[in-house]
Amino acid sequence: MSHRTVLHIGMHKTGTSAIQRICNDNARTLLEAGLYWPEERLPDNPDQHSDLARWIRTGSSDRAIAYFQRARDAAMNANAECLLLSGEGFSRLNNAQIALIKEALEGSATQIVLYVRNVYDFLASVMSERMKHGNFFGNGRNGMKHMLGLLNFDRIITDWESVFGQDNVRVYLYKGGKENIVSHFLSELHVPPSVIQTFKDVRINLSLPFSLIIYLHMTGLCPDTQSFRKWARTFAQSGAAKGGWSQQQINFIDTLVDASDLSLDHPKLASFKTHLLELPQPTLTNEDIASQINVLSSMVGRQDIPQEKDAKSPAHGWLKRIGAFNSKSR
Repeated sequence: MSHRTVLHIGMHKTGTSAIQRICNDNARTLLEAGLYWPEERLPDNPDQHSDLARWIRTGSSDRAIAYFQRARDAAMNANAECLLLSGEGFSRLNNAQIALIKEALEGSATQIVLYVRNVYDFLASVMSERMKHGNFFGNGRNGMKHMLGLLNFDRIITDWESVFGQDNVRVYLYKGGKENIVSHFLSELHVPPSVIQTFKDVRINLSLPFSLIIYLHMTGLCPDTQSFRKWARTFAQSGAAKGGWSQQQINFIDTLVDASDLSLDHPKLASFKTHLLELPQPTLTNEDIASQINVLSSMVGRQDIPQEKDAKSPAHGWLKRIGAFNSKSR
């Protein structure tokens, strides 16, 4: 039996957690379809394989290489046609680090898979994820630089192609939600539709509207993960939830995009480029946002919308412009 490896490297915020959860929960079923999801769990991220990328980046490459080799051997012993690994952390590796993975997988035909997402939705989602850990923009300037560096899709694709070859790197567009991405990903791996339909939908990474992410950061109410998820769940059930964008939110993200190393010139991005740069349509008013802030304030024990003098970050200027401090918000 010929053996191959599929390495799903992200990108961040493109349904990766949903894909990983489905693979974990349905490993036996996937094995029947010829795909081996390793039984050996990693210590810090047991539902995925980003630990391997971190080990490679931080000088513990021998530890990562040993895991790759054990996983490949286990796949062969299980008579699987394909070893399947997934971790968005792989997208952060440089050429020399990627070459170590190729060396570890020598003898196995390897296919790299990644998804890219509209840059406005992407940045808003990244900020939401950071807020769950009480770290909105990361650690100062370096944190912001890292976040914006994730937008360099061109460099990431090129680096992986330079090691594994252009024909072995597949790039897809994240569009249509997590359920569609899970279905698309598994279909590309030739899992029968009848099997995919038996997998239970996963709902993870609950979030809040982007305006409320800004509000939490501004007020210093950066919660732990458990609190954030509780607030997001309660807010979703409150009746105040209203998705969409305001023009001010779009302008805010647009400023970050302008400050990034955004590069979308790679040929594999050509058919996606228009969508990746498509501006969201403003559907929220200042009154909508002010109402949502009032509801969240009550949830987190802050009955008062903070005054200008109470602002604890530069985000207060943005909130002031959208009317969070005016009389309508009270």
